[in-house]
Amino acid sequence: MKSLKELFVVVEKRVGDVLSRYGILQGVSHLGLAVSGGSDSMALLYLLHPLCRQRGVEITVLHFNHRLRGAASDGDEVFVRECCKKLGIAFTVGYAADLHSPEVRREGGRVLSLEMAAREARHSFFRQQAQTLGLDGVALGHHCNDVSETLLLRLVRGSGAAGLGGMRPRAVINGVCYLRPLLDCDSSELRLWLKGHNYTWREDATNNDVEFQRNMVRQKLMPTLRSLLGESLDRALARSAELLREDDAVLEALADEVVAGASGVATLQLAPLEGKPLAIRRRAVYGWLLREGGGAVAGFEVVQRILERCNLQGEIGRVSEEKPGQTLQEPEWQMSLPGGHLLRCRNGKLRFIRDHKERQHSERLSELVLPRDRTILFNGVKVVVKDGTGFSCKQGEVGVFPAQCALSAAALQGRELVVRYWQPGDRISPTGMGGSRKVQDVFTDVKIPREERDKVPLLVCDNEVVWVPGYRVAAKYAVPAADGAAVVVEMSLCGMDSD
Repeated sequence: MKSLKELFVVVEKRVGDVLSRYGILQGVSHLGLAVSGGSDSMALLYLLHPLCRQRGVEITVLHFNHRLRGAASDGDEVFVRECCKKLGIAFTVGYAADLHSPEVRREGGRVLSLEMAAREARHSFFRQQAQTLGLDGVALGHHCNDVSETLLLRLVRGSGAAGLGGMRPRAVINGVCYLRPLLDCDSSELRLWLKGHNYTWREDATNNDVEFQRNMVRQKLMPTLRSLLGESLDRALARSAELLREDDAVLEALADEVVAGASGVATLQLAPLEGKPLAIRRRAVYGWLLREGGGAVAGFEVVQRILERCNLQGEIGRVSEEKPGQTLQEPEWQMSLPGGHLLRCRNGKLRFIRDHKERQHSERLSELVLPRDRTILFNGVKVVVKDGTGFSCKQGEVGVFPAQCALSAAALQGRELVVRYWQPGDRISPTGMGGSRKVQDVFTDVKIPREERDKVPLLVCDNEVVWVPGYRVAAKYAVPAADGAAVVVEMSLCGMDSD
């Protein structure tokens, strides 16, 4: 067991090593310290204060009052303010709105968890202060245990190397440079270091609430794993995270080279991605989407759908037998993206179209009866109805346009064919399957986000769903024979004829 003197040396050396290894204070003249009043952030304050003073770095403490614990939250604020006053350090505070209110936590079409909403509010305050005060960076009190917990949390979510690499010592997020000088220290060492110097801190009772996922990992899972695998578990996991970060940095650099030579204004050429490993292709598309639309657009499932649609998921450049040297890719298609954006593929190029869906639901048509042998527009979707024969229409991907189906002319005889949006309770009895399925489950299977589902037009007859674009037609309305009379319906998004 280390003596206090040895512990002081170890902790301070670890912090100093991180500062020098990652150049954390290099070029920094004004640094913000995120201080909540807990042991981690108080250790950050007391360890960095003398180091910054030696280097001539100005410090401003940033405290965010989440207002979740009543008087206890206000007590944290008073405690940190008084500590800063004693040290002669500038102090600024931000306040959250009522985070218990679902309306306050609403973002787009979803309601954030309390934990996520608190984080978003806190980081919004950091961004605002970084701009107002001209901060060169914001230092956070994350340590080795935070890294190991993050790795496990992201592992069970199916994250790749970038996610598993977890917290980086230096990272720019939404224009703010976040710095983490304590990543080589663990929480128990930091508490002992504080006690050894007679420094106090505040305890947050919500840290023991295992309803929060991270607290459950910290309070239940990690102690069990340490008892089974040894106390060195956190450092081993943190080392794995560091190795993953290094590997990911190489892959990101390679993907950036591809995107740099392939991207234009809101566009991405597909040809440079051909022949590249899947890891590079995925990162290239993800990085491009992230740049164009932000994190809400660039989700894993969205990237996978794009790769699959571009024939970039499996083997690249399948050569056409009829035209050697030409690759097999669908020449033109479009798909909706979260947030009302649109992705268009044409002539081997992806184009990101921002805020494509401008109409509000109150302004759009709720339903429309389809005339035969006519082309009509339904809220930005071109619907073509024509006579045909047989059932040789190609099945596509649910909710992706253009899409086509063939329906039995006999089954539709004397009935109105209607186009409308999904409604709760809608079901379809698809060909080749016994029974019926909820349309909602069809959307879930192909991972169409909830906020996008009411943008997919359906074909309905006698209030029965006949077809979901890209899915099988209802068995009752299937063309019975290859030479049977059919009504062919084609749907495409307006504007697909021009780039």
